Amino acid sequence: MAGLIPVAAIVLSCIIISKGWITSYLANAFLLVLSGLSLLSFIHQIYLWRETKACESANEDFAKKRQENHMFFFLFFYTVAYQPLSGGESSSSSEESRLGVQLTM
Repeated sequence: MAGLIPVAAIVLSCIIISKGWITSYLANAFLLVLSGLSLLSFIHQIYLWRETKACESANEDFAKKRQENHMFFFLFFYTVAYQPLSGGESSSSSEESRLGVQLTM
């Protein structure tokens, strides 16, 4: 919506100049400068919009990578913390289970 204001100013100044409603050269020069500044403002708004879109997509990529990293670390610590101590063999010994609990804490 804010991008329409400079476009409207440019169109309005072009209409005023072409219809001859303002005959002073100074007023015409002022309108041309105003339309040029409006055009620069419009270009700057497009640039800011593109930067905002780039930041949003970068943030989405960052969030995706962060989620993947969290999942990797969760799976890594889950597998390390809950591995049986005897190399994969399950044991019913209370001492090993007690040591396993101590290692995971």
